[in-house]
Amino acid sequence: MSAAALPYSGFLWLSDLTSSPRGGKAHYAEIERLKEEPVEDWELEKVHMKLRRQHAHDLYSTRYRATVLAHYCGLLRNQT
Repeated sequence: MSAAALPYSGFLWLSDLTSSPRGGKAHYAEIERLKEEPVEDWELEKVHMKLRRQHAHDLYSTRYRATVLAHYCGLLRNQT
């Protein structure tokens, strides 16, 4: 699966950059590297599958299901 085939393929989500032991510097260095080097298809597929597994696991949590529902309600409200 290529980056172009993924929904929101131009979207980069960073959260809590300061939680890393090295701070945000490592994250910003990785962003700069990604500007120069293309991401391999196998790497994208690996991340995609990891996110799918995590989402499936998280759905067992009532709080997570409520959060996801609220998120999608907000998205739908913004589309109208």
